[in-house]
Amino acid sequence: MADDAGNCMLIEDNMTDMYNDIKSKLPKILCLHGYRQNGDVFKHKLGALRKALKKHAKLFFVTAPNKLPSAEDSSLCSEDVQKSAFGTDMMFDSKKQSDVCLGFENSLALIEETFEKQGPFDGLLGFSQGAAFVGILCGMQETNWLKYEFNFAIMVAGFKSLCHPHLNYYFKQSSVPSLHVYGTNDKVISREMSELLMEHFVHTEIIEHPGGHFVPASGPQRQGYISFLEERKCEVESEEKRKRLTVKAEPWPDLWGLESESGKALGTAMAPPLLLLVPRPLPDSDSIPHWSGQGSALAVKSPVTQTISIHAAYSSPR
Repeated sequence: MADDAGNCMLIEDNMTDMYNDIKSKLPKILCLHGYRQNGDVFKHKLGALRKALKKHAKLFFVTAPNKLPSAEDSSLCSEDVQKSAFGTDMMFDSKKQSDVCLGFENSLALIEETFEKQGPFDGLLGFSQGAAFVGILCGMQETNWLKYEFNFAIMVAGFKSLCHPHLNYYFKQSSVPSLHVYGTNDKVISREMSELLMEHFVHTEIIEHPGGHFVPASGPQRQGYISFLEERKCEVESEEKRKRLTVKAEPWPDLWGLESESGKALGTAMAPPLLLLVPRPLPDSDSIPHWSGQGSALAVKSPVTQTISIHAAYSSPR
């Protein structure tokens, strides 16, 4: 019996470890840069935000696959590393309608590959054109057009794409929880443009800042990011607990000789009993017959009497 009790303690310890892992797990966020940036430049620009979120999320950066020609007025990065999330059109303008989206399929393929090799990712974060791209991905997920899934989206200086081929991705509102960040003095992407994108989401939260076209990370905005991420983390943990509280039945032939409290055999060689593992945190006492709700235990269902018995430890077959 001592060995059996030890087995129960091992099960209890393993369950405790699993819950500690869930508690300590940080959400993984894939970050998409803006027009004429790349992953490294965006990572550098998000230094303050990365520092603020280091205890709340892990940020990963990717560089769009479409190289742009040099621009005389571009001071963001060198010609060799200038990129675009949507296409190779040097004259891209977020405020103008277009029938062209060259390179869009390349960008979709890159994100899919990144999810396969470095994912899964819990959420997406995009800035400017990257945020518009995130909005499109949310619409694609809503219509089951993606091979991967994510649980939330953060869009900074986001906007609705005016490219005609992209309109199909906005027909249905996205149920992905979303955080929309915009500056009241942004001269590149106006507040109204970001609000137009917000209309295509069911669950939205807003961070408004008095600045321009950048990713804010000061005190008030920092807390907004953290609150949003903590809400998403709680949702994930609740779902994980719900799954673990679902009692699972598995054949356990070693319990053939176990007897119920009345002394009757719980099973036979032709109809062995089922072992029901009761995880932690334990369910309410009303959820399982004869369960006091104290400590950890094994529940055994008899195929003969169709009743459930609770045992602190199970015995070896006789």
